Amino acid sequence: MDFKPGEKWNYSNSGYVLLSDIVEKITGKSYEEYLDKNIFEPLRMKNWGLCMSGDKVNIKTIGYDGYLDIQPVDYTMNFRGSFGAGSLYSTVEDLYLWEKALDTKKLVSKETMNKIFTPYSETFMGAYGYGWYIKGEDKKKTAFHDGIIAGFHSIISKYIGTMKQNQL
Repeated sequence: MDFKPGEKWNYSNSGYVLLSDIVEKITGKSYEEYLDKNIFEPLRMKNWGLCMSGDKVNIKTIGYDGYLDIQPVDYTMNFRGSFGAGSLYSTVEDLYLWEKALDTKKLVSKETMNKIFTPYSETFMGAYGYGWYIKGEDKKKTAFHDGIIAGFHSIISKYIGTMKQNQL
């Protein structure tokens, strides 16, 4: 460890990999099965998957990589070791369903949502809650997270400035 827990903060993809392993251990289900039964089916998200075992992923969007010599990215990827941190793919429509569910109690309780959007550590990108960077104050508060993988850079941003703690 770089420091004692609670002393500092440092983003770690490995932490999210560990969380997916904990989900498998506690539930006795594969990470994929857990996501399907507890998130994707209840929210009617139908266009998602996990890149694993070198599967050829049938993604309709083509990602590109390179600086001066830009080339399409080969989608034969194996992310089995990175579940929880970057192996998931989906559509904008399904991501919208997931984001809207955060405004309800479909996935987690209002108490959990309050914890998720509470800033715990300061970072160069703003404060960090449970999986979300948080910027701004009061009515201008926004939560966001980004991700980068070969050929793609994504960001989700959620305006939380007018969310009252008892409305989550």
